[in-house]
Amino acid sequence: MTRAVAIGEKRLTLAILATWALLCALQYGGIPFGRYAWAVNLWAYQPVAVGLILATLALAISAGAVRRSLLAGLDRISLRVGENALMPPLVGAGVALVFWGLTGDDLSPDGRVFGGAMLKGYDFIFPDAGATWIIFRLSRLALLLDLPFYSLVRLGSCLAGGTTVSLLVSMSRRGMLGPVRPFGLSTGLLLSAGLVRAFIGRVETYPFLLVAVAAYVWLALRFLRNGRGWYLTCFMAGIAVWLHAAAVGLALSLAILPRLASSDLAFGRWCGLLFRGALVAALPFMAFIAGAIAFGDDFSLNESIASAVEILGGNDAETARRWWVRGWGGEPSIGTDVVFASRAQLKYLANAAFILCPSAIPVLVFLFAIGRRKLGRDTTALFLAALCLPLIVYAFALRPFWGPYDWDLFSITGFALILFQAYALEILIEPSRLRHIAVWLVSFQMFFVAAPFVALRDIPERDAGPFFQDGYMSLGIGRASTPPLPALAPWL
Repeated sequence: MTRAVAIGEKRLTLAILATWALLCALQYGGIPFGRYAWAVNLWAYQPVAVGLILATLALAISAGAVRRSLLAGLDRISLRVGENALMPPLVGAGVALVFWGLTGDDLSPDGRVFGGAMLKGYDFIFPDAGATWIIFRLSRLALLLDLPFYSLVRLGSCLAGGTTVSLLVSMSRRGMLGPVRPFGLSTGLLLSAGLVRAFIGRVETYPFLLVAVAAYVWLALRFLRNGRGWYLTCFMAGIAVWLHAAAVGLALSLAILPRLASSDLAFGRWCGLLFRGALVAALPFMAFIAGAIAFGDDFSLNESIASAVEILGGNDAETARRWWVRGWGGEPSIGTDVVFASRAQLKYLANAAFILCPSAIPVLVFLFAIGRRKLGRDTTALFLAALCLPLIVYAFALRPFWGPYDWDLFSITGFALILFQAYALEILIEPSRLRHIAVWLVSFQMFFVAAPFVALRDIPERDAGPFFQDGYMSLGIGRASTPPLPALAPWL
């Protein structure tokens, strides 16, 4: 080992130890500013022995010998899988099976809303028209097959997770997110983030949206490399918008894609591609609406129009649902009816980011500081930045209806940040050093976030905060005029 390598390893070890000490202190409220941060105390819900085991495993990562041993094992696995073209679907199938094995019977707030909507006769709900249509169809099919009501939805969630992982592995093996890798850093960062819980049998629209966004990114990066598949990429973006209107945030990355793929593209040609691409992207949603009209689904259509008017601010009734955070100078906020850039909103966003993409924001801030010029010249980095930017704006604009229980509200924002983080690390960090950093990031995310957070799908053993639910959870939290329960208030 050369002197430079030894110094670099020592610095990395010190960084790992400092991060370990900070995160361990946060887990048990040892730092005042983190005592009511609902994303950083996940160990506290479990017996003390569980926290000690996870702390010991995380501490072991600070040893260079341990990291080298883990990397050697990964290298042996990579040699065995080689160039097998079936590896992405095989990995995806294996991941889906693991997700299914971990599936519990927990129900998200939106899952309860879906059940009520189906009882009222809805066939879909706007703004997540396509995803709720799929969920409602699967639920009603489960009843016909005499299966548990949400069993097929939970299966669909697991399959969506496996497909998403399969697409990430495929992108990595094709060199779309940096140098060619057997599995890819993005795969490890996703599977070790709290975002992974969205795929573990969760009754939500986001698993279906995430797999559509992953497919869109796959197609977009392929177009960026060889200029093929523009209209298919647009169509997949349209599928994502049909599933959930939040996918409108893909528009910026789609708009600049032809220009990134061909810097000498004539302006008229660019505009023509965008116009025709917009028509193709509109097809899924327009075909769905036409089908609803043809089959006489007036009730769901009328309610969707009312929801769209409400979202756009066209409903001034006191009973109207408030979709957006308040501007400065608005009425005092109650519960989750937060003011833009207020302490309550920033607290929610910081906690949600730590759950969904734990290391993405600090890592990206650091990488921008050291390599913004290189990132600014890289077409893939520019595409991923354009993917993230509107979704970050969306995260600051939309009201977190259910507070901590809405941790997955900005799942696609977290997913986009994970992709950008993985790619930026690949192109800015020297490969031998990156391997050790990857072990650190993936391991810490797994021990401090993903593993304890997935364990919360069952009723926790200790009352450590809002995920204990008893005494905290109330559907009233989503109403703008309803004050939070006293036990929950400090966490908002």
